[in-house]
Amino acid sequence: MIDLGKTYCIHRSKDEERYNQLVTELSRVNLDPTFVEPEKPIEKEYPKNMNSNMDSLRRTTIKLIENAIEKGYDKITIMEDDCVFIDALWSMFIKSNLPDTFNFIHLNVTGREVNGAFNENEIYVPMYSGECCQFYIIHNRVYSKYLELLKKHITPIDVITSSIHRKERKSFRICNSPVRHIPNNYSTLREEIVKY
Repeated sequence: MIDLGKTYCIHRSKDEERYNQLVTELSRVNLDPTFVEPEKPIEKEYPKNMNSNMDSLRRTTIKLIENAIEKGYDKITIMEDDCVFIDALWSMFIKSNLPDTFNFIHLNVTGREVNGAFNENEIYVPMYSGECCQFYIIHNRVYSKYLELLKKHITPIDVITSSIHRKERKSFRICNSPVRHIPNNYSTLREEIVKY
């Protein structure tokens, strides 16, 4: 069984329907994350690509990274509460070995991705750019850099991870994503129905 490190699920307790759907998914794949209430949104004027919910996620991620540093976790996994797991692909993933050196491993990528060469013997593909922090693993080697950028920039977190991918080229995605979003579902970040 693959070691995901300490696993957190960011979830608003008021979203009971999402919780009930997720609990069913988690029991199917035998995952038991620590549920984290996101930081309270702050209503103010934000840059064009940002809103109060996205900023709440940014600030919540800061707290999780700070906690990981304090606790000495070698890696952590952060997931959102709208995950659906694809059984066959999840099974392949949990039987695999993580790359020896990595910054981030994304189990779902939704946009503007640029990948390195595919190795037919591996399920991990080098990711030089890509967006989506629905379910991702963060190694301690990148905690400080990620934290620095999260604190410095009020921008969506996947813009920050993508910038680290491009600069350092030590991140990966899974060849066939074992995690997906529920299509045509309400996005609590974007405050609208998203097709994905």
